[in-house]
Amino acid sequence: MNKNVKYLGLLLMIAVSITYSNHFQNSFHFDDCHTIVNNVYIRDIGNIPKIFTGIEYFGNMPGNQGYRPVVTASTAIDYWLGGGYFPFYFHLSMFIVFLLQGVCMFFIFLKIFNISYKHEWTKYLALFCVGWYMLHPGNAETINYIISRSDSFSTFFAILAFVCYMYSKFCRKYFLYLIPAALGILSKEPGAMFSGLLFFYILFFENKVSLTKMFTRQRKQFFNAIIKTIPAILFTLAGLFIVMYIVYKQSFSTGENPEGHYLKYILTQPYVLFMYFYNFFLPVSLNSDPEFAVFSNFSDIRMYFGFAFVILMFVLAFVTSKNEKYRPIAFGILWFFIASIPTSLNVSSQAANSHRLFFPYVGLSISVSWVIFLFMVKIRPVFEKTKFNKSIIAGALLILCGYAYGTYQRNEVWKNEETLWYDIIQKSPENPRAMMNYGLTLMAKGQYSEAEFYYRKALALWPNWPYLHINMGILKGATNQIAEAEQYYLSAIRVSSSPLAYYYYSKFLSAQKRSKEAIPYLQHAIKVSPGDMESCYLLMSIYTELEYWDQLQSLATETLQIVPGDTETLSYIDIAKGKKTQVQINEEQTKNNPTPENYLNLSLLYYQKGLYEKCIDACREAIKLRPDYAAAYNNICSAYNALGKYEEGIKACEKAIAIQPDFQLAKNNLNWAKSQIK
Repeated sequence: MNKNVKYLGLLLMIAVSITYSNHFQNSFHFDDCHTIVNNVYIRDIGNIPKIFTGIEYFGNMPGNQGYRPVVTASTAIDYWLGGGYFPFYFHLSMFIVFLLQGVCMFFIFLKIFNISYKHEWTKYLALFCVGWYMLHPGNAETINYIISRSDSFSTFFAILAFVCYMYSKFCRKYFLYLIPAALGILSKEPGAMFSGLLFFYILFFENKVSLTKMFTRQRKQFFNAIIKTIPAILFTLAGLFIVMYIVYKQSFSTGENPEGHYLKYILTQPYVLFMYFYNFFLPVSLNSDPEFAVFSNFSDIRMYFGFAFVILMFVLAFVTSKNEKYRPIAFGILWFFIASIPTSLNVSSQAANSHRLFFPYVGLSISVSWVIFLFMVKIRPVFEKTKFNKSIIAGALLILCGYAYGTYQRNEVWKNEETLWYDIIQKSPENPRAMMNYGLTLMAKGQYSEAEFYYRKALALWPNWPYLHINMGILKGATNQIAEAEQYYLSAIRVSSSPLAYYYYSKFLSAQKRSKEAIPYLQHAIKVSPGDMESCYLLMSIYTELEYWDQLQSLATETLQIVPGDTETLSYIDIAKGKKTQVQINEEQTKNNPTPENYLNLSLLYYQKGLYEKCIDACREAIKLRPDYAAAYNNICSAYNALGKYEEGIKACEKAIAIQPDFQLAKNNLNWAKSQIK
């Protein structure tokens, strides 16, 4: 390889790094929540061996667990490197693998191109092909979505297996190329497609047989390709069997049921593949949560259009496989379809999704780049050589820069929950999931009426989605509509066994001073998902509040078996041994660390225990440290109201509102105090 290619390759990697420079701080999204942020098992790097033993370590949502131990282990390493949930480290490791994938792709493309048609341009074409792929906005959907490293890792390992097979006689002789293939399967099921891709590579580029010759005199070469692929096929089948056995022995489910029957889902996929194909050329309608339902009946013209597209592409693959010079086109087309098989046949709650483009687009990059190359070679003699070469370089740079700009913009969309869901709601205004999550961003800003508008629209379409009921409960609680809030929490429990529904209802009950009622709900949540630390912490807090020392000791001990060394759990162990009440604990914490926040928390605890005078005293200490502490004045108002000293309560609430005019809780307390004065 000459120096020019090395320098250009380095420049390409720099260009890719610059393009993605704005994505390293992008937040966690979608399934990152239950697979990473709330996954207690990745918080201890010592759990890595355990992660390979079952699906429960994939996350804390039983209905969404799968066996992808390589992915989960990698997030544990990222957590360890960053010392916590810092997105930078999670993005960095994923991006390094992406760059390594680009290097491996170059060597695969170069070999395929040189076998098919040796030309002085092939090395530059391979670079362009890699650049087009790595700078494509469609792949930003995978690189920005942290848990979607399942797609990027499985693709990388499949490509690495190809490089080992192509360039190392040692790896071929001892079947060592199957090691990265195994890692691909343990990242996500599409990695198993390596064996099918390997078969067509051997058929086209080693045995030099076209698809049209499979049943002629050259069929011996066809069967020879099968024989060469048998180790990979058997290895793949064994790997898939192990994965499926581990998954399905633990009552696995894929989440929400897809719309329509399995057959309708399958019949929808050809059109979905056409959309993926279209987006490769014009990625202007990328959507991180597309509003695309399976076809409801057989009269949908898109279904027939999709089948026509698939047939046309396979005819093109057959025709282009005839001539050695055109075989990269056929191979790329087959790669596109083979890589799409797992998501096309395995029914998911979403018929289409942008992060599924990652593996199939490797094949399209090969086919499309080779078509452009052959066209340029053909018309080259017509033009003056120097000008023609400059035009090609300018055109290639224009394409790459255009796609790089699009990718940079997609990175901006993935910046945080608000930017992502705003983009989705603009493109899918009738998408219930988008409505709910955009409503969450509004609720976080205190825009409750606007959030409720989107929640109700979503409920009309998905009335049995538990997360909508949970969020409506949170919203109603925040706006002091207690009875309605409870009904929504109970509705969430009725339509789902999700631990989240039980946790949030328990949290609501605890806030309403009904802690005893919350205990069985939390016990259920922990039974369903032992790694649900929020439920564990809340139940330990309730046991402490109720002074159930034996139960506290037992739960804390069980929790430490899951998360050894957890500091919060260890503190509850000490509390159980010392049998300290929650008031005593908070008093000690406040004494050791006398902050306004600690005094406020202590005042709230005093209020809950009916110690209203002490509540007022704690609030006054908080105000000494922070004179403009509106929440402390509001707590004083509540305590005076409870004591029947309404005039004192009015004075305290008026001060709270003067400091914070939009303090709705203080306004409610003020109005109630005024209503009690006769």
